[in-house]
Amino acid sequence: MSHLRPFACALAVCLVPLALAAENSASAIEKLRQGNQEFAAGRIDTSKLAAPVASSMKPIASVLSCSDQSLPAEIIFGQGSGDLFVVRVSGAVANQEVLASLEYSVEQLGSRLVVVMGHTSCGVVKAALDSMRPGSKQPGVNIQSLLNFIRPALQRPRERADPWTSAVYASVEQTMTDIIQHSLVIGELARAGDITLIGAVCQPETGKVAFSKPVQFSKLKTDLPLSLASGEKQTP
Repeated sequence: MSHLRPFACALAVCLVPLALAAENSASAIEKLRQGNQEFAAGRIDTSKLAAPVASSMKPIASVLSCSDQSLPAEIIFGQGSGDLFVVRVSGAVANQEVLASLEYSVEQLGSRLVVVMGHTSCGVVKAALDSMRPGSKQPGVNIQSLLNFIRPALQRPRERADPWTSAVYASVEQTMTDIIQHSLVIGELARAGDITLIGAVCQPETGKVAFSKPVQFSKLKTDLPLSLASGEKQTP
């Protein structure tokens, strides 16, 4: 991923005080947890998605999710129109266009929480796994560029019995590392405590989302781990 260079952008927003930023992030995480619990229990009010969006969008969170995910993040987290700034790309990878979108959401729209959400049975992660097998047929150059973001995750120690599931979780961790390494804007805001970055994995069969602990930015390689016990608060 040497072709990705950090953006040389100056911070152009007035940052909220540290304590307020932490409070806003914690509140946003709790709203997403509660909304997902409602969704998994079949109690989602989709009428919120039909509500008009204010001209000045103020999302409680920015969500990077996979195009292969069947349902939009607003439904999964029980949020309404304009509540989330959602970026969808195959594999939920952090390419340059994704980084630019996330930077816009935190700088211009004031999002204090960035969520990287993968999902089990992800087809793009499976393609990356298959491409690593000796003698496998390699995809075209555009797909290769996408898989190159995921392949470093496959070198991480396997945390789960199923290789596919383990690779999905590792890919989320890899994307969070990529965001911090390749976005000067998000990296500086996160290390200053002005925004929070958290990982998540959705299980399509149940609708439940497993959340990580917020990333500790003293370490570029995240030490999460993500818990399959979705919806349960994790102890620090």
